[in-house]
Amino acid sequence: LENAEVIDQWLIRFHLEAYRHHHPYDLSGGQQQLLALIKLLLLKPQLLLLDEPTNGIDASMKQTLGEILTDLKKQGLTILCVSHDLEFCAAFGDRCGLLFDGKIEAAEETREFFKNNLFYTTSLGRMFRKLDRRILLAKDVEEDE
Repeated sequence: LENAEVIDQWLIRFHLEAYRHHHPYDLSGGQQQLLALIKLLLLKPQLLLLDEPTNGIDASMKQTLGEILTDLKKQGLTILCVSHDLEFCAAFGDRCGLLFDGKIEAAEETREFFKNNLFYTTSLGRMFRKLDRRILLAKDVEEDE
């Protein structure tokens, strides 16, 4: 019974509680990926390796996923994420790097990595590069009062 409660808690956190009794093949690709992540988290790993974790999920769920991963990181979980979703990496990563030909070619603190990169940066980073290199995400743009 305790395990069922833990499963229900994870389903709620990932907004999948309505699908508790559905077959996994009836879920979208993004929902299936989140369900697979829940299955891994039930094992209470010390290291989590994620490959394209935002694939197939909408912006709202990306935010939720990022918050969940941040909470897990604060609890001591080490997370290594491989992704082409630069905005997600910029918003939630501690360090970012570039993997090329099987080798890590560059790795820096996230904000430094993105603001120093001409090609591998966020959309806003490219747009605001000449005005203010610190702007990488929407939250970095302050409105004048």
